[in-house]
Parts: sequence; C-alpha cells; structure tokens
Amino acid sequence: MMEKNNLIEVFKSFLVSDAWSLQLVQIKNSVKNGIYYVCREIHIEPEQKLLDFIQSITDYYCSDEGIACYKTIDNYTGDIIDHVIYKLEKDSPLIAQAFDVLIKATAKPDREMKITEIKPTAVLFIGSAKKGEEDIPVMLVSMQKPLSVLKNKFIFSKFEKRFKELDEPILTLKRTVDVAIIGDTVYLFSLSGEKLFNIERTYKTLCKKMVGEIAECGFISDKDFFINAANHGANPRRFVAYNKEHFDWLKKADNRKKAAEKFGLKMKQNNIDTSDVASVEKLVKFLCNKAMLDPCDARPIEVAASKPWS
Repeated sequence: MMEKNNLIEVFKSFLVSDAWSLQLVQIKNSVKNGIYYVCREIHIEPEQKLLDFIQSITDYYCSDEGIACYKTIDNYTGDIIDHVIYKLEKDSPLIAQAFDVLIKATAKPDREMKITEIKPTAVLFIGSAKKGEEDIPVMLVSMQKPLSVLKNKFIFSKFEKRFKELDEPILTLKRTVDVAIIGDTVYLFSLSGEKLFNIERTYKTLCKKMVGEIAECGFISDKDFFINAANHGANPRRFVAYNKEHFDWLKKADNRKKAAEKFGLKMKQNNIDTSDVASVEKLVKFLCNKAMLDPCDARPIEVAASKPWS
C-alpha cells in the first residue's frame, strides 16, 4: 500500500516542471544487433495541449480508477496476474541492455525525418517529477500505433466553407500508459510493456543458459529431453523466477527424495526422471517458485507467484 501511495505522489508531481516533450518511437529488433529504437520528436499545437494531456494522465492515475485499482506493486517474475503493477530496476538482466539503448536513443531523437517515414509502435512522454525533494527523470510509454491515415474522411474548413479530405497522418494519444520509467525503476502497468524491451527474447536467452547449467547437474535422468522440454512452452517465462537455492537444495539425494514425495516427481534410482514433458514441467515449477503445498491437505499445487509472507 505504501509503495502505491508513493507512486501516486510521483504522478501528482509531473507538472512541477513544464519541460515535457513528446516522441514517436519505432521499436526494431534484429538477430545481429538486438533491439534498437527509431525516435522522432514531435510537437503539437497549441503547445499548452501537451501539458493539458499530461495533467489528464495525472488526474486519471491519481483517481480511484488509476493506481488505486491495482492490487499491489510486485517485482517482475514473469507471472501474468491481473491488476498488478510489476517493476524492474534498470540493471535487471531482463532489460539492462535495452534500457541503455532506449535512453540513448531518446536523448538524441530525430527532428527532421518525414513523419511518413516512421512507423511508430509507441508514444513517449518525457519529463520529470519529484520524489521527495529530488527531481527525477520520467518517461511515460503508451504501446500503440499512434499514426493513422483515414480514408473517406473529410474535415470542414471554416475559411473555405467546404469539407476537405483528410490526407495527412492523424495523431491519436491515449491517457493510459503501459510503462512508466521513473528514475532507475521501470513500472509495467500492463504486459504490453514487455514489448518495449523485448523481454520475451531476453528471458528465452536466460532460460537457455540456466537450463544448460541445470542439465549438467548429474541428478537428472535424461539430459537431452530436459533441455528440449524446459526451453519450450511456458517454461522460459517461468524461469524469470528461477530460484537457485531450490536447485542447490536438490543436489543432496535425500532432498531429491523429499521433493519427489511432496511434489510427485518421478525418480530413477537417485536421479529425477526427466524423460517426459509432465515430469520436466513439475521440476521446472519447483525450481521457479511455482510449486507449493496446500496448507490444508499438503497436496502439491501450482501458484502464479510466490513471495515472502508479510
């Protein structure tokens, strides 16, 4: 609750400064270079309209319909739970490289590119806020295609007293944001925000690395099948919450037997059986904080997310 209130206070302070700017961003990915951004700074008139729009964002997120509607603010674990704001720090392995590329790209946006040459997939509002007594940089991101060309649409010209065809791009802004970057912290208001940093690609890469290390542990029965199964389906997302302490605990044969009894893991002698998909998924869930015991009857259950009891 305290963290939600703190975030609301930051949103309330957006207009302490009127130095806000607006950028269109095209997110690009390549196998060779990874993620990069094409940024085009734009201006809207009258100029006051931009600050009015920032005020509307503040009003919305500080109302009962905004941040107050979210259940909590949690560390990003790859889980998909409604009404939760997920946060990451800029040095998280999931976003560190992309975060740095984004900051550099937005610091030097193109100001001359023809609007028709960019195909933006996001809108960025860049400004600052107050966090206590400190001024901190803010970036509000709406994951949308903001430009459109309307067909068979006409606008009335009061000077020419006739309707004229709309043949130039139309800019549409939404007051809802998918990502708020406040200082060094990234807040995901929706999972659409994952696309800003291509988090899916990163957690698949990290999953492959961790699965490879686990496969060499010596206590699983079928290394090749485990590698293949653990890198597919929902498992890469699960590995965002990988708990190495669980892995280290399984290094003892007695602990593996305990886990097998409690969570239905199959065993082959002293090794965990990883010769079928169901067995691999049970092991992955155990390693990634998704396997818990029902407090009433000790049945193994899958949970979306786990965190220390408070």
